[in-house]
Amino acid sequence: NFTLNLGNGGNGGEAVTKKECKPGKAEGGKGGSSGNFKMIAAEKFEITGMFAVNPGRGGAGGGATAYGKDGGPSEDGGDAIATGGRGADNKKELRITGTVSGTANVQIGDGDGGDGGSALGEPGRGGNGIGCGAIGGKGGDGTATGGRGGDAKLTLAGSAGRAPLASDIGGRGGTVESSGNRGGDGGDCDSTGPGGKGGDGGAATSKEGKGGMGAKGPQNDGTVLDETGGDGGDGGDGCLPGKGGKGGKGNPPGKDGKDGKNLCVVEQP
Repeated sequence: NFTLNLGNGGNGGEAVTKKECKPGKAEGGKGGSSGNFKMIAAEKFEITGMFAVNPGRGGAGGGATAYGKDGGPSEDGGDAIATGGRGADNKKELRITGTVSGTANVQIGDGDGGDGGSALGEPGRGGNGIGCGAIGGKGGDGTATGGRGGDAKLTLAGSAGRAPLASDIGGRGGTVESSGNRGGDGGDCDSTGPGGKGGDGGAATSKEGKGGMGAKGPQNDGTVLDETGGDGGDGGDGCLPGKGGKGGKGNPPGKDGKDGKNLCVVEQP
């Protein structure tokens, strides 16, 4: 009567960019496979008592965090693209070669796939315009894609069975979070020149990781924590005033920026 515990797979590496990237791209590492085993006998192989085997868990995918660079004067903000690592599959097959008695005493525990890695995309802000007619830069787009959970499946041979309540369970999908950043404000002027147009806000795209497949169907998908579009930048003051930038796509979308103040001088007759 004995129990054999196999090792868990290692988690994938975390990926984080600096805040100086244009665009910023980060991708988490894939989870590592769980342990395996082989038993060999020189003569006969006889299992006379309970032989419990607990498969290790598949490694989780690594998380990813991407940052985009803030724009300089009238420069667009950098996009941020984050992709979570995939959770490791946990697919095992019990093979029996030769004469082995007592396989009915073999009980296999839960087989778990690794969870998918999370993803966070934080883009850069659009740069402000400086001076008459100078436009604001567009806000960066944020994209986050969660890692897929690993599949789990056990194939048995002979009369081996599962431990009570044991099952194959897929890994959860990775959570995601992204947002578009704000567009830069248009440059201000006086009554002698126009104000600059505000930059458009960046778009946000968050796609949750899918859950891995198990014996009872797929595991839960990841959660979308944020997908807010960036606000448009305000228009600059001047004659004529600059228009505000459009809000970026998202859920919810960003707000449009405000138009600048009209500083045109109306001469009296």
